[in-house]
Amino acid sequence: MSLLLILFYVKIDHVEGSIAGVKTTSSFKDVLNNEAITAVVIAVPSPLHYSFGKQVLLSGKDLYVEKPMTLKLSDADDLVEIAENNKRILMVCKKDI
Repeated sequence: MSLLLILFYVKIDHVEGSIAGVKTTSSFKDVLNNEAITAVVIAVPSPLHYSFGKQVLLSGKDLYVEKPMTLKLSDADDLVEIAENNKRILMVCKKDI
């Protein structure tokens, strides 16, 4: 399984080359379209969790999102439904792990 961690406030050039075999991109669409990536960790500000998470699940990838999963219950219900309909894993984590 390939895994991508989306980080805000980190310079890509600092990550690039610091870990062998790690490739970076500034394009979220590249991540969604990359068939080698099977799961995505969403670690972005809470208001973006739903929109990023929905795109991840609809692209056929598993989703690991920090809490809160979404800011609205209806959005959380939507992500659960999308995950179930597409047989994807949707996992919510605590920020400090």
